[in-house]
Amino acid sequence: MEMTPKQHAQRVLQNLSNDVSLDDILYQMYALKNVLAGKEDVQAGRCHTHEAVGDMIAQWSASSGQIAREIYVKSCRMNGT
Repeated sequence: MEMTPKQHAQRVLQNLSNDVSLDDILYQMYALKNVLAGKEDVQAGRCHTHEAVGDMIAQWSASSGQIAREIYVKSCRMNGT
C-alpha cells in the first residue's frame, strides 16, 4: 500500500532528533517533496535515461551550445576567472 504524503512527512519527522531546528525540518520537507515528485515523474514516464540525456547534450552542443560556451568563456575572461 502506498504511503500518503502525510505518512511520508510523519516518517521523516520521526527520524529527526528532538533538537532539530525548524530550518532543518523545512529543508527535510522540501527534500521529501522533491523526491516524491521525482518518483511520480518516473512512474508517469517523464524521465530520460542517462544515454538519452547524453545524446540531447551532444545535439545541443553541436548547435546552440557553441554560442553559449563562447559567451561563457568571454564572461569568465571579463571577470578574470
